[in-house]
Amino acid sequence: PSPSPGPTPGPSPSPGPAPAPPSPGPSPGPSPEPPSPSPSPSPSPPTPGPTPDPKTWMTLNHKPGYCAMYGTCGKRKDGDQLNCPKNIEAPPPSDELAKKLQKTCPTLWSEQGGANGKYCCTPEQIDKLATDSGKVAPFTVGCPACFHNFIHLWCVLSCSPNQAAFTNVTAVQFAADNNATAVAEISVWTSKQFNDDLFNSCKVCLPFALKA
Repeated sequence: PSPSPGPTPGPSPSPGPAPAPPSPGPSPGPSPEPPSPSPSPSPSPPTPGPTPDPKTWMTLNHKPGYCAMYGTCGKRKDGDQLNCPKNIEAPPPSDELAKKLQKTCPTLWSEQGGANGKYCCTPEQIDKLATDSGKVAPFTVGCPACFHNFIHLWCVLSCSPNQAAFTNVTAVQFAADNNATAVAEISVWTSKQFNDDLFNSCKVCLPFALKA
């Protein structure tokens, strides 16, 4: 007998569904911005130093020929110059100071013997005096004697070689720009005759500013 055929092979297995592509991960966010630089701190004012010893600034010697102040040591917050408290012997003038004194303080220059005299001020102080004197001029138009006496008063207070004989430094302060010890207050002694002469030369020009 012929051999019987074996079982008929079934259909080939069909392939399964294709695998889904991998889902993409979250999209990357924007690159972080670099941190902004921190602002540089604004410069702070200089720290005040220790309270100066009164012996270093007081006017202890009131003899003629001595200064109570000399030169400038710094500025106030508004930029105005501050004088130095220096109770020193008045020095002779430099060539620069001599020229400026002749122009701004001719009466004092003549009274003190010109280049042979001594003075308690510097060229920088005369520059400020000249600037300040310009502020008085509009109020003394027509009164040259008043203007002259005002300017001479400032010249004497600033530059007289006998400054310490009528000026006393009573308080000091720290300069705003450099912390130097500078003059804050002074006391000045003037004679009644000087006061009366100044008043009488200006009372006609400044009836509202100067009242008896």
